[in-house]
Amino acid sequence: MFEAYAMGLIYELSYLIGQEFQTENETKKQNNLKPVVNTTNFMLQNLDRYFSIDELAQISMQSHTGYIEHFKKLFGMTPFEYLKKLRIDRAIELLRRTGNSVSSIAQSCGFSDSSHLIRVFKEMTGTTPTKFRKEEKNKFPPL
Repeated sequence: MFEAYAMGLIYELSYLIGQEFQTENETKKQNNLKPVVNTTNFMLQNLDRYFSIDELAQISMQSHTGYIEHFKKLFGMTPFEYLKKLRIDRAIELLRRTGNSVSSIAQSCGFSDSSHLIRVFKEMTGTTPTKFRKEEKNKFPPL
């Protein structure tokens, strides 16, 4: 479900890129951005492992600096910030849909350990994964 939603967003972004960049000069800029969009697929498929910005830049066939600039232009955040958001979104999905431990979820979302997940989760959502799961269960009590 998460992957389908994310892919829909990627396709929508690709369409919007096409609409925004209409002139011949702008087409050249668009061609620089398409590989950046492709790296988001790589991120989604590899959330559970470490990869560097250099690896993403290589996939997009751009320099480190060029990749970051193009990514920020397209998404309004750095690749690292975007990746954190994807990982937290996946953690939220797993917290809602599974009974997996926070440690297991941290590992499957690419965090170094549960403490790292808890710290980033709280920074981005204002609560801890355990509290989030408890609050979610309270929203939808069993019938």
